[in-house]
Amino acid sequence: MLPEIIYTVSVSNKDHVMKKSKLPGVIYIAGYGRSGSTILDMLLGMHPTIFGAGEVTSIFDQWLQNGICSCKRSCKECVFWTEVIDCFHSILPGVTLEEASRITREVENVRNIWKLIFGLRTTQNKRYGNIWRAMMQALAEVSEAAIIVDSSKNTHPCAGRVIALSKLAQLDVKVIHLIRDPRAVMWSALRGSNKSLEAGKPARLWGGAYRTLLGWIAVNLNVHAMRLSRGRTSVLTRYEDLMSNQIIELKRIARTFNLDMQPLLASVKAGCQLEPSHGVSGNRLRRQGAQRLREDEGWKSNLPSFARLVAMLSWPLAINYGYRVGSKPKQKPTLGPQ
Repeated sequence: MLPEIIYTVSVSNKDHVMKKSKLPGVIYIAGYGRSGSTILDMLLGMHPTIFGAGEVTSIFDQWLQNGICSCKRSCKECVFWTEVIDCFHSILPGVTLEEASRITREVENVRNIWKLIFGLRTTQNKRYGNIWRAMMQALAEVSEAAIIVDSSKNTHPCAGRVIALSKLAQLDVKVIHLIRDPRAVMWSALRGSNKSLEAGKPARLWGGAYRTLLGWIAVNLNVHAMRLSRGRTSVLTRYEDLMSNQIIELKRIARTFNLDMQPLLASVKAGCQLEPSHGVSGNRLRRQGAQRLREDEGWKSNLPSFARLVAMLSWPLAINYGYRVGSKPKQKPTLGPQ
């Protein structure tokens, strides 16, 4: 059941009483990049009452910079996002998208995380709460969904987003900690960014492996610590387990969050393809049309020796998640590219 609310926001020293509305729940996909968050976002979005919105933290920047929606139109040409932005302005008049973008970056950044943890009350934090209640309400109204999937993850620009959405926007946030073998993440990083891959540019040099591994360690430690304080509102999902058996992983998520996943489970059992809708940012997979789930195991035979050696630095954390980074991986039959 969604909470019915009447809330007040301060804009330009005037109070605007919002209409009686239903706020959506939020499923937040936390973790490091290149771990399959786009796939999980699209998979959950196949549920009739769940909308996979992509990396929602970037929506204001995507709109201002005329970024591309997964429907392959620019955000400003996309009917869905045009309606969402119009709805946002009607809910929260007086706040520009430039302001919303700036406040989002400042509040969610890792430098602000201690203010969020200790609940320091600032004008900036209050405005953030108003902005993201309004945006999530707008997303729910336009998509007609009860739950919004936000796959913004937890890199340093949005390290505090889960806390901010929960404490400042007072949203019901459930967290999926999605994790992937650090060697696979490094291999993905060495191949290049989504933009460079789409442009056909050559793979990155070895220097990216070390930075990627440090990011993997820092982000997953952050999410692990956050999960310790959330109890039944968080669940751990490994990319490899998700790709090998979606039914089992979706049932685990459903049990933890007390969700009815039967419509989605039926679709997965029927072999339905992943269909991109209107997600923002994320993996280039979003813009490649209907997809079948296929695990990328290219790293097992292609990851350079130096990168395998660097991966050993993650051993204490990786072993906790079942990744034996010091052993030779077993090669499964090739299923095709991610």
